[in-house]
Amino acid sequence: MELTPEQAFEQVEAWLAAPSRLYETLALRGLPGSGKTQFLLELTARIPEAVFVDCHGMAWQQRMSHTD
Repeated sequence: MELTPEQAFEQVEAWLAAPSRLYETLALRGLPGSGKTQFLLELTARIPEAVFVDCHGMAWQQRMSHTD
């Protein structure tokens, strides 16, 4: 199901307001260059208390050390 950016923001904001017990994490998928990173940056601008962690180019060991 393809969403407009505004529909995606609405769904994410609704999920953050009342996270689903079935889905503890929120997956953001798309083809390279489809705007996933831009979407997350915009989301952090809309939700100032949000945290954006960019793990691009990091080995899994490095990613795991940043979750402590």
